Amino acid sequence: MPEAQFNVSPDLVSPARLRSAEGRRHLFGELSGTLVRGSANLTPAERRLTEEILCQLLSSVEVSVRLGLAEQIADMPEPPRDLAIALANDAIEVATPVILRCTALTDNDLLDLIRARDLPHQLAVAVRENIGEAVTEALVEIGDPKLIEALVDNLTARISTSVMCQLIDLAADNAALHGPLSRRRDIDSDNAKKLYLTVSLDLKRDIYRNFDLQGLVAEPLDAVLGTALNPDRAARPDLLIGKLHAAGQLTAGFLVKCLRDDNVELFELGLARRLNMAPALARHIVRNGSLDELIAACRAISIDRLVFGSIFDALAGARASNALAAANGREAVLAAYGQMSAEDADRILTDAGQEFQQRLN
Repeated sequence: MPEAQFNVSPDLVSPARLRSAEGRRHLFGELSGTLVRGSANLTPAERRLTEEILCQLLSSVEVSVRLGLAEQIADMPEPPRDLAIALANDAIEVATPVILRCTALTDNDLLDLIRARDLPHQLAVAVRENIGEAVTEALVEIGDPKLIEALVDNLTARISTSVMCQLIDLAADNAALHGPLSRRRDIDSDNAKKLYLTVSLDLKRDIYRNFDLQGLVAEPLDAVLGTALNPDRAARPDLLIGKLHAAGQLTAGFLVKCLRDDNVELFELGLARRLNMAPALARHIVRNGSLDELIAACRAISIDRLVFGSIFDALAGARASNALAAANGREAVLAAYGQMSAEDADRILTDAGQEFQQRLN
């Protein structure tokens, strides 16, 4: 029969055939082809019947077969709504293309999906283009950090002013939100000001420029910002570190930026201030100390493991020799970093301080 012709023969849907997996798979393939390739030639009643049978057969065919249909349904100009909803509620590998691309799904459908399904499906909704304010609010209410990060990074998602305010409040305790929020253009001036006062210094410049915050933020902090973004202009690096520390901006991000700018001295001074230790001891740990001492110093100020990886990479060439990098594979170093406890870090730094003092004496 032609592909566009609707013809569910008695033999095709016979009880004996439907009892076998092969028979169900064959019927599913026949009806899928009819619906996808010949939909325009079906009457509304034929289209509804085809869709109903496919929905009933979904649980009877393999994931790979359902995924093939989901990929086709996701890109149809006029996709069958009930079938799209059923596929969106299927296993995540089947649901993903439909959730991401299918135009049949409304915001109300997405809200139902968020309430009925767990994190993988919710994450797929969070990255779908052009989701509405009701959907983004429901996602934020769930409160999962990964979900919120995915949503904020979706620049097409429509977020209300009140929800944006919530997100910026959450960013105070979640640095992963700082970059994505600073790239959004749907933030009003009040929320932009709050964000400016939350993020690290290397993002303040972009926010200040993109949201025209002149006159809306504190002048002393702007002065610190200008110097910190151009450390070579600071006649007294120790004074700069003091200002940043007082402003609450002596962050791990700023310390990493110092190393990326080859300003190891500023990194050492910042580390010393964060650890409340003598700059000479911090300099010794950075340039000549053991791997355990370097790990302990970064662990003591709660630097993230992946951020420490960036510090480790940058410092390999700044130390007295490259033995640190040569003797310790990067993965082994990161594993050691993750395993060191706060108590071990405190003990190692105490011992390092005592040993360093003995050398001076």
